[in-house]
Amino acid sequence: MKIKTTKNGLAYLNIGCGSIFSSDWNNIDFIKNKDVLFWDIRKGLPFPDKSMDAVYFSHLLEHLSPTEATNLMSEVNRILKTGGIVRIVVPDLRRVCGEYLRCLENVEKNPSAQNNMRYNWVMLELIDQMVREKAGGLLRETIDSGDFDVEYAQSRIGDLALSGKKHTFDNDPGIISLLKKIKRKLMSIRNKNDPRKTGEVHRWMYDSFSLSRLIKSHGFKDVTSTKFNESMITDWDMYQFDRSTIDPMLPKKPESLFVEGRKI
Repeated sequence: MKIKTTKNGLAYLNIGCGSIFSSDWNNIDFIKNKDVLFWDIRKGLPFPDKSMDAVYFSHLLEHLSPTEATNLMSEVNRILKTGGIVRIVVPDLRRVCGEYLRCLENVEKNPSAQNNMRYNWVMLELIDQMVREKAGGLLRETIDSGDFDVEYAQSRIGDLALSGKKHTFDNDPGIISLLKKIKRKLMSIRNKNDPRKTGEVHRWMYDSFSLSRLIKSHGFKDVTSTKFNESMITDWDMYQFDRSTIDPMLPKKPESLFVEGRKI
């Protein structure tokens, strides 16, 4: 297999890239595209030892069991060159738990309709994707019902919801546009099979401590939490996969944790 390199001769890999990738990178996922290799990462990574300068994956690790995550990290170590960088992005368990506690406190003090909806939303965010038994889960049902705080959902979902304007709780057409965006996203998973078998569900969650510990245990040093727009990966500014496509000052997914390490 021929490995792509950047203009600077560096080999980068984007695992589980979805629609966020660069033709300068080597990209793999369960999608068919001329710039993306269709591949099941549970079978290992189809690249030679010490062939990559950087490996990146975003909102992928939480869909793997702890054993599968360990196997993937072993493969990442294998294909990275000495000194190569791994960058991992996951939902931040600490952040969503903190938001849950904040919403719980607010709704206990003031059980208004808005506080109830915000509490319900963060409960879904924390739990639904780990336990759902049908595609879209309770989140899809909530979106279909319209029984949620649009402004709050906008702040939690990021690029999926942002429309470049402030929404209000009236007949603002921006709200209708937002609802359509979210529903289109969920429609893409509505007709799938059992989400526990298709990879839709979250099988584990990470905070900065547990993710750093996982990375360190697989032969990495200089492990640190970073920002969406900062990286040890050379020329990261040219790609910025974690930057919002709507507001460059924001991350694509606000609830994310960004952690990097350097192979020993």
